[in-house]
Amino acid sequence: KTGDNQDNESNAEALLEVCDESNSCCTTAGGLDHPNGYRQRGKLDTFSRAMFLGSCFEKPITGIPTVKISTYGRDKTDGWFVDWIIIKTSSNVFKCTIGGYVDHPPGQAGPPLRSAKCTDMTGKV
Repeated sequence: KTGDNQDNESNAEALLEVCDESNSCCTTAGGLDHPNGYRQRGKLDTFSRAMFLGSCFEKPITGIPTVKISTYGRDKTDGWFVDWIIIKTSSNVFKCTIGGYVDHPPGQAGPPLRSAKCTDMTGKV
């Protein structure tokens, strides 16, 4: 979810890496981008297709995952404030709280990569 404040949105492409407790990792694809625009202030972007989820599509997760989120591409200097990320599998729901900007120089509002340990929210949402 993108932050609610002005300047929280971004046109940058995003990459998400998800690693489970057995250190098995996957990455998203396609910049998590769409012609209709994503990463708009206060909005929740949902991705469920293989073209966006890349190697994470239908990948089983063992235990509680950790995530790394970064931005790239020609708009990578357009900082993006990431509130949180929800990961849903066939049997679990995980919430990964980021709570900060992902950005690149110049005028950097945050680091180019953020990571977080997720929380199991299965049965709570």
